[in-house]
Amino acid sequence: MNRNQLLIGGGVVVLILAGIFYWSFFRESEVASEDISESVVELDASAGNVFTIDPSRSTASFTIAEILRGEDFVVLGETDQVGGQVAFDPADPTSAEIGEIVINARTFVTDNSMRNNAINNRILFTDDFEFVRFQPTAINGLPSSVTIGEAIAAEIVGDLTIMDTTLPVTFDTTLTYISDSEITGSASSTIIYGDFGVDVPLTPSVSFVADELTMMLDFVATSQ
Repeated sequence: MNRNQLLIGGGVVVLILAGIFYWSFFRESEVASEDISESVVELDASAGNVFTIDPSRSTASFTIAEILRGEDFVVLGETDQVGGQVAFDPADPTSAEIGEIVINARTFVTDNSMRNNAINNRILFTDDFEFVRFQPTAINGLPSSVTIGEAIAAEIVGDLTIMDTTLPVTFDTTLTYISDSEITGSASSTIIYGDFGVDVPLTPSVSFVADELTMMLDFVATSQ
């Protein structure tokens, strides 16, 4: 192979790498295909009054540690595009049901637009996998009764789906029965994202990314 061929080959490689970089960090991803309320699976009222998460007053988020330009940094990504329902009877909290929780991954926002594009284009591939889903299978630790304004702690066990991988996950949760028309809650779980086939590539400015991330949900759910 002569010098000209090497130069041409090297130029092609540079163009390919440049294209990948542009696609990853500058290409805008697809917008949300539908309002999050259209993705909610409705519960019946047999387990109590049905409360629906209000996206305008709720947030799904994640945090992950990294080293950015030589400094420790915690990335916060969040979205209000989260939906789901809770069926709850204050006279019998143990009968409560939580429907599928749906988060539109295309709408996660951090403090950096290039990072946002990388999350969509190279990490979660949200053009193909628009939603993160959590299907509860059990609620542990609920008391036999609850009063208005009382916060109750529980573990919500279920199946978390990220991209095309589903694994069991437990969320530590606090629920507060505000009134007959409102419930608030917060939930969190720390996962090893690589178990879900998620890979976070390093960049010249990011020399380290933790293997774990914490997922959080803070919500207000209302009943009509």
